[in-house]
Amino acid sequence: MAEIRNLSEIEPKVFSKKGLFNEEALSQEIKDVDVIVTDGPAYRFTGKILKAARRLKLIAIYGPASGAEHVNVDVATNEGVIVIHTPFPTAIAVHAIGLMISLAKKIVDANNSLKSGLWEREEFCGSTLDGKTLGLIGCGQIGTKVAEIANALDMKVLIYDPYVEPEKLKRAGKSIDLETLLKEADFISIHVPLTAETNKMISEKELDMMKKSAYLINTSRGSVINQQALCKALIDCRIAGAGLDVFDAEPVKPDDPLLKLPNVVVTPHIAGYEIERYRRQSMIIAEEISRVLAGEMPRNLANPEVLRKPHRLSSWLERGEPLA
Repeated sequence: MAEIRNLSEIEPKVFSKKGLFNEEALSQEIKDVDVIVTDGPAYRFTGKILKAARRLKLIAIYGPASGAEHVNVDVATNEGVIVIHTPFPTAIAVHAIGLMISLAKKIVDANNSLKSGLWEREEFCGSTLDGKTLGLIGCGQIGTKVAEIANALDMKVLIYDPYVEPEKLKRAGKSIDLETLLKEADFISIHVPLTAETNKMISEKELDMMKKSAYLINTSRGSVINQQALCKALIDCRIAGAGLDVFDAEPVKPDDPLLKLPNVVVTPHIAGYEIERYRRQSMIIAEEISRVLAGEMPRNLANPEVLRKPHRLSSWLERGEPLA
């Protein structure tokens, strides 16, 4: 096989999202693949699949490393496969702030009322964001961007993130414990990956700690919140409302009770859906693969620990083997 050192020389194999593969079928499809570019959970790259892909050297993910539940990154690391991600925190951060504004200013209700032929104003007297307290659960790249926007809106920012040193959070806000954040925040925005630790981390106990006037925003993963507990808290008016882009089960069933509540603003997991984002991420992935083809290491590593062991990419670079 001729040596490939130019991105344009690679012949891609495209898997349509409509043609979902089971574990055995997908293992067979990618057994001779060197690079995988994946967007979302239509295909789940389990440990079994990754172990079967003996030629695989690189996985490129559209999105942040925290949103890569469909790729078993731990197995990829153990197998010596490098995983790169394409962080684009602004899109999700803007959506989270947009949900806050929609709730505070009652934009959705006012829109629906006016389009129904009514001219009502007193019913939609909203509230401001400046001077309010925003509680961030998780302050990685997305949470940091949310904090930056919130600070520009003159909001007070409280942060709970046990994995980031408080000193590093000073520019974004004040680092505190979760219980204090829940009790003091007017808006709470969640930006954590879904793990065993974060699964249902916001449940009845945590919701009961919130102010009755507080709003809960979730653009991370639906299962971070106990959805039944949230629904009950909203029905009982124990919190003021919620802005949700993600849900326990997606797509959401039309009869889901959350969709019927007047104090909830919902969107169908589109926080990261922006034309500019996908263009930029596509460029990052192309640049990363081109970098590899030129014998260089990629920059946006989701599993940097793979560099501490003999990874497949290093052996390929040393031998000058074709990546095809």
